[in-house]
Amino acid sequence: MLKNTIPVSPITADVETFVCHTRTDHINVNATKGYVLGADKRRCVDLDECKFGNWNCEHYCVNVIGSYFCRCPKGYLSDDARCLDVDECATRESNDCVGDCINTPGSYTCNCSLPGFAPSTDKIQCEDIDECKENNGGCEDICVNDYGSYRCLCDKAGYQVGADKHNCTDIDECAKYASKICQNGKCLNTNPSYTCECYNGYVPDDKNMTCKDVNECMVNNGGCAVTCINIPGSYKCACPDAGYSLREDGHSCEDKDECAMQTASCEDECVNTIGSFFCLCNKPFTVLGNDSRTCTYCDTKQYYNDISYQCEPCPPHSQTSSPYSNDISDCVCEMGYTAKLDDPTICNDIDECLIDNNGCKYKCENVPGSAHCLCADGYQLLSDGKICGDINECLPNNGNCAHLCINTDGSFQCDCKHGFTLDVDRHSCEDIDECTLAHYSVRTFVKIPSEVTTVSVKEAIY
Repeated sequence: MLKNTIPVSPITADVETFVCHTRTDHINVNATKGYVLGADKRRCVDLDECKFGNWNCEHYCVNVIGSYFCRCPKGYLSDDARCLDVDECATRESNDCVGDCINTPGSYTCNCSLPGFAPSTDKIQCEDIDECKENNGGCEDICVNDYGSYRCLCDKAGYQVGADKHNCTDIDECAKYASKICQNGKCLNTNPSYTCECYNGYVPDDKNMTCKDVNECMVNNGGCAVTCINIPGSYKCACPDAGYSLREDGHSCEDKDECAMQTASCEDECVNTIGSFFCLCNKPFTVLGNDSRTCTYCDTKQYYNDISYQCEPCPPHSQTSSPYSNDISDCVCEMGYTAKLDDPTICNDIDECLIDNNGCKYKCENVPGSAHCLCADGYQLLSDGKICGDINECLPNNGNCAHLCINTDGSFQCDCKHGFTLDVDRHSCEDIDECTLAHYSVRTFVKIPSEVTTVSVKEAIY
């Protein structure tokens, strides 16, 4: 590795080593290398090797205690004896040139070929040229120096740097900011700004950047007699409801005659009122329907009142038999009810069970306006609603029996297969331990209405 010094094993200054050789006739003393015997002939002192030539050093010899080393000047590196030139242009980190680097013995120079740079006094680095110092860089307004360059700016509002990059020209804001300024108006470019020429119903805002809507309703209600509605760029007058319309002046309201305009849709007669209308039904026994336009008869639970011209409700549990009923006496009790003797407008419930049990074969239960038959447990009503028939509990899910289900009149019972006995829950079957019995017999029966048939008989004796 090259270096700028050549150390030659220096020895520290406190070395006092020397060698004595004893002979019969005298003492011979040899000093350590790098030292010489002192004047007292007893101590070793440093030898300044550099006084006796350069000791093969190409440039400088530097003495140290007990030794010496070679030193190279700046721009050179040592290879233990020689000093070799350093090529500062070989790497970008070893020079400060902005442009071309030219190596020289022990140094280098910069060509500084890039625009905006010039060589320093010592020519070993490139310095930025401040173009703004001379004639403001040719800029009309502001000159800003940058590293290796410069730029012109315009400080005056409404101006920008022109195509020559030096002079200031007017900004055409109308073209540059077309979508942002003078909305709802026309943009007029001026030097050095612009103005907005707003459309009708708009005025310039405080900064004259755009046009804002004028709320005409804020002044004298816009001249409207009733309601003023502001809309972008204009306004309009409105009337309180659908029964009025604007006059031709567009500001005042007048009644709308729905009957004359045939917009009322009345089935019979239409009567106009200020701001509205209503329908009448002149046909006998008819009243206005729920839509207040069509005419309808009273329903069966109402009668027509000739005085109020309205449908009145019949008393509870009564109804009329004709749409032309016009008196409460036309309301008669519904089936299952009977009129009270002293007040025919009151309908009392008839207890149908009092007469022949209402035809029920088991039990009759009276309910308001009617009655129905009931059956005992294990039975159900047949299609006539009067007679009760047995329910076969074995049909759905085998009556929940584990083995056999036997239907009976009004009930059922579970039985078990051979070798099992019925559990206490009367549905499950438990295994019989025949080994614990000395004698057993098993009989299985199937019960059929009106007769019993023995299916099997088996006896065994042990």
